[in-house]
Parts: sequence; structure tokens; C-alpha cells
Amino acid sequence: MISTPPPPGPGQQPPDLDFPAALAARLRAVRRQRGLSLHDVETLSAGELKAVVIGSYERGDRQLTLRRVQRIAGFYRLPLSELLAVADTSLPATRLVFNLPELWKAPAAATPLRRWVRKVQLQRGDWAGVVLTVRTDDLRALSAMFDLAPSALLDLLRLWGVLASPTDLEAPDGDVDEAGELVEAAR
Repeated sequence: MISTPPPPGPGQQPPDLDFPAALAARLRAVRRQRGLSLHDVETLSAGELKAVVIGSYERGDRQLTLRRVQRIAGFYRLPLSELLAVADTSLPATRLVFNLPELWKAPAAATPLRRWVRKVQLQRGDWAGVVLTVRTDDLRALSAMFDLAPSALLDLLRLWGVLASPTDLEAPDGDVDEAGELVEAAR
């Protein structure tokens, strides 16, 4: 059965993610993305997946076995890993800040990221910035471009040193505001 992970051991933090609730929400989201009602699922599965049971899984009222999750993934024609994919709480909550001077010095493997940043700068009309702030959703899109999980891409960006740290947000002639724009210091 898939259930809540054991409590953390001494000195460990509790997990941020309630996996059963996240899986229940994912099941409902996948069904709705396909435009199916619970009754449609029962009908299309020739009764293998009962509407009342699927509804119970989606509400988190029933525990799922791995075998049942595999059957549901097969019904939706999804890889099991995709059905089990839930929110990655290791990602930044709202934004990601790139240190542009460091990005331009990054290895050749960062070329697709540099091209993407140039397009964002063109759309925003921002060519003088020291940093570029983007949404976490952009990280998900970039991870698809690099064929990496978002957390793996985040690790790679850290390795390349292209993520701005709080000290990178200070410039000798001013500060950077919340939008990542350079603000001149008062003289």
C-alpha cells in the first residue's frame, strides 16, 4: 500500500509533502485533463475501475496499492513515474534569479539557457540587467528543454554558478529591486 512515510528520525525534518494527498490530487487532475467523468472511467475500463472507487482514491478516502496505481496509469496511458510525479517542494516557491554575467561565462552546455534568456530579455526590453528574475514555472519549462527533472536542473544551475545569491543582488552603483532591475543609488 502507498501510505504516509514513517515519521522522521531524530534530527530530521518532517517531509513537506503529504504524498497520499498529492497523489489523490494528481489522479483527479489527470482524469480531468482527459475530460473524463468518473462514470466515463468505469465505462471505458469495462468496469475494471469502478467510479465510486476512483472517486474514493481522488478524495484520499482509500489507500492505493502499487498494483492499483499501475493499473490506473495503464488506463490513462501514462508512465507510472508520470502519474506518481507530484509537486517538488525543493524548488523555489515563486521565482528564480539568474546572475547574467555568470551565465555568459557558463560552459557551452548552457547555450540553450543563454538563448532562452536572450529571448526573455528581448520580450521584456531589458538589456542592461545584471540579473534576470523568472517564475518557477519557467524552471519547469527549462527542465523540459534540458530533458532533466526540475530539481536536477536546479542542481546544474547551481553547479554552473548562474543563480544569483543575495550578495549578487547588490551592485556598486545601486541595488536591484524586486523585479531584478538596477536602481541607482541616491547621491
